Amino acid sequence: MIDNVFRSYGYGAATRSNFLGQAEFQDNKRDLLRNLGTVYAELSPMKGLRFKGTFSFDYFANYQDRYQQIERGIFEVARGTAYPITTGNDYRRRINDNVNIIKEFLIGYNNSFGKHNIDLILNAMDQRVKWNNTQMSIDSSSPITSWEQRRIEEGWPNTSKGLLYERNQSGLQGYMGRLSYNFDSKYYLDATVRRDGSSKFGPGYKWGTFPSVAAAWRISSEKFMESLSWMTDLKIRAGWGKTGNQETRDYAFLSLVNMNPKASFGTGSTPGNGIIYSASALGDFPIEDMSWETVTTLNFGFDAVLFDNKMTLTAEYYDRLTEGILQSISIPKVIGALTSPVLNLAEVENSGFEFQASYTDKAGKLGYSASLNLTTVNNSVKSLYGGQPVTSGNLRIEQGYSMNYIYGYKTAGIFQTAEEVAAWKAKTADAGRDAQKSPGDIIFVDIHGAPKATDPKGTYVHKEPDGKIDAYDQTYLGKTIPGYYYGLNFNFDYSNWDLNLNFRGVGDVQRINTDGKQSISGFGQNFLTAYKDRWTSANPSNSIPRAVQNDPSGNNRVADRHVEDAGFLRFQNLQIGYNFSGSFVKKLGLNNLRCFVAGTNLFVITPYTDLDPEDITTPTTFSIGANLSF
Repeated sequence: MIDNVFRSYGYGAATRSNFLGQAEFQDNKRDLLRNLGTVYAELSPMKGLRFKGTFSFDYFANYQDRYQQIERGIFEVARGTAYPITTGNDYRRRINDNVNIIKEFLIGYNNSFGKHNIDLILNAMDQRVKWNNTQMSIDSSSPITSWEQRRIEEGWPNTSKGLLYERNQSGLQGYMGRLSYNFDSKYYLDATVRRDGSSKFGPGYKWGTFPSVAAAWRISSEKFMESLSWMTDLKIRAGWGKTGNQETRDYAFLSLVNMNPKASFGTGSTPGNGIIYSASALGDFPIEDMSWETVTTLNFGFDAVLFDNKMTLTAEYYDRLTEGILQSISIPKVIGALTSPVLNLAEVENSGFEFQASYTDKAGKLGYSASLNLTTVNNSVKSLYGGQPVTSGNLRIEQGYSMNYIYGYKTAGIFQTAEEVAAWKAKTADAGRDAQKSPGDIIFVDIHGAPKATDPKGTYVHKEPDGKIDAYDQTYLGKTIPGYYYGLNFNFDYSNWDLNLNFRGVGDVQRINTDGKQSISGFGQNFLTAYKDRWTSANPSNSIPRAVQNDPSGNNRVADRHVEDAGFLRFQNLQIGYNFSGSFVKKLGLNNLRCFVAGTNLFVITPYTDLDPEDITTPTTFSIGANLSF
């Protein structure tokens, strides 16, 4: 047992926390409880007419207990240079529960009158969501001696305890009417109107109306198409509609009252402190006119079935305009807001084509099918709040560009000699980084400058070099939204065997990858073997800068050298199965028995140099299983 005294670490600046040591002196327990279900009643008083009421609920509770012994601090770098910083063991209990209740009432009517067919639906919905979070803790001067004795008592000093209670609730109401009509299964028309109201928006902005209409013509049913025997079915369709999105921070239209601050007035008993009073602060910047994010979609295309149902084809053009995108923005700290305000920030358009094709046939006992899907995406920001770009880290939203494009610097290789450094510094300044600019450092390109008085109003950057390397020189480096998505599926069956292969991929997309490309320091972590090829006077590399403590020349600023093609083709799924049949299955008391071997995420083909351009944590898995029916 470590006695309760202050002790010096004696470790160097590169010391890391020892998570294995910490784990020996920490206990965690988590209990999860979830109850969900749906109850409904339906009545049909006459043919074609029905009434349906539905009640759905979802209750989720998360209970967490954490107990930490004081000895844990020995293995924590964050404790500082002395141990311990508190006395006694600490204990925390957190309770988080969520309740989601939905009530719906529907009236439906459908009927046919000769060749006329109608289907009418009226629906009303009410949703209430409640969330509560309670946290209690004893953080110092704790008398708790073991996990079994964990507790928090009312009589313990307030200076040793902590209490946090948060709650939130929101609501959504909606009304919907839809009329579907078709004549002789040739001509189709659907019209829908939704009216939704959300508690997330302020008075006068809570409600949104979202209409849509779609029409189709089964042209293959016309007499002039009867001679085309190879075409089983052909339908031409078009649609237009609006939908709404209300997913944003609750009560963003209000400035919430923070009751935690304290205020000091007068002289008080302790000189300089004054008398401490409870206070309040309005820590938010409210956006009263924030309202629904809306998506307007226009599409037209066709669906075809060919060659005795062996081939299906679908092609569609779509255009989706998203208006009033809900997103938080950064504002100057001097305003005093504790949270970033949420605005109807931008207008973004996505357009492109969607194709799907499949073919199914048999060759003797071998059955096979193949399918292909391809979606192209042209993403463009049409307008922004105030016309000004929004930057978050190295991602940027700007008019005329793809949403969240990569934002950084252009480079021109690496300085190889002191003469190159001197020549560059004679023309260009890199404020705060010039003093140690040396061979082996990245050459950054001066392409822009600060706005000038002669520039048009609203200009945020001057489009000519100004002899300085600064934030104004950052520019477009690549896009994070793929230009196309695709998938391939193959299925085979022979006798009792079956085989399924599934591939998917994306293209025309970039991603930042800094591994093996940075200016590294001398200690503190393991390094990739690629850094053996970093620049040195004996190894004049033009891709990896020199190793230097604390990166004084700013070599590690995100730049074009970090941006890679992140397109890929992934072997997503493989499954081989065998269906047992005959007396063997019946002896086991089964109707069917199928055993299979499956693999997921088997490999990925990509020019991206890290492990995986999509998610490096995605595992490759193999499984063996069986499907039974009795």
